[in-house]
Amino acid sequence: MTSRLSAVFVGALLVGTSLFTCLLGGCAVAGSAPTLSGTADAGGGTGGGGAAGGGVEAPPDQPPPILGNGLSEHEVEEGSFLMYEPRTVAMDDPVPVVFAFPGFAMDGETMRVITAFDRMADANNFVVIFPTRTFEDVGGREVCGIARLLTPNPGDSMGFFTQMLDSVESLRALDRDKVFVTGFSLGGFFSSTIGCHRPELVRAIAPHSGGGPGIDCIPSSLPVMILHGTDDPVVDYECVSTQSRARWAIHNGCSVTSFDEVQLMNGVCEVFHGCAEGGETRFCYFKDPAEDKGMGHGWAGAEGFRFFAGGTQYEDATQLVWDFFASTL
Repeated sequence: MTSRLSAVFVGALLVGTSLFTCLLGGCAVAGSAPTLSGTADAGGGTGGGGAAGGGVEAPPDQPPPILGNGLSEHEVEEGSFLMYEPRTVAMDDPVPVVFAFPGFAMDGETMRVITAFDRMADANNFVVIFPTRTFEDVGGREVCGIARLLTPNPGDSMGFFTQMLDSVESLRALDRDKVFVTGFSLGGFFSSTIGCHRPELVRAIAPHSGGGPGIDCIPSSLPVMILHGTDDPVVDYECVSTQSRARWAIHNGCSVTSFDEVQLMNGVCEVFHGCAEGGETRFCYFKDPAEDKGMGHGWAGAEGFRFFAGGTQYEDATQLVWDFFASTL
């Protein structure tokens, strides 16, 4: 192995003169990360889920973002974030906002590219926030998590989230009763953490390829959609499909054993029965029966050549997530 990482795993391999570290959010390749200009930058790396090696570049039909063309970058005490505002949305129009938290070895631009939530925002008139990072203090990793990350990413995740909320509200009108959170991998864990410990801040959550929630959740009825690949080698599907699934169902007063099955493209969503009012809970998993294998550690529906992309043979997670969020409005 000289330049490509053949599997996602937790550890570190010294290859030539480069150190490849596989993290909760996938595999990071030192010195190769997507930036706003679409070029490599020494600030970090990405990998896993799709093709191996190199940085992430947007495909020809989706050029790198141009700041000021609906996309802007902002700083708060704990970090920075990208904000996308559709041109059809007036600054004084209080609109819903979706936060899309990246995995450990990702950044906001990578999350924008693999999810295409900016395009979904254009079609549905909401603002989307792509935080540049998710910190390792997210909590909840005692449920389907892995050992403490080998490369620490210290910071105050909840403080970062509330700072971003306040910052966005100072920049434009938003509807604080229509704040939604999704996230991938470590960002998925953090989505569950927000729903567990700060449910008053969000209307619904949708963790993708993450575990949790942790212990001592604040009692609430919160719409939750969990999404996961059945062959995820990073965040164990068997654990998520039992513990995470059951913990959120029980939290919302649902029956764990009684549910409807909604068929997806190479996947299924379980819609639980008996949930408390305002606590609709769904568990969606992705598996390709034709190839007798499940989706790995990637965003469902994203193009397969990108890092962290689950593949277009699966239902589009971005559409699923927004449809679920919109159903609560």
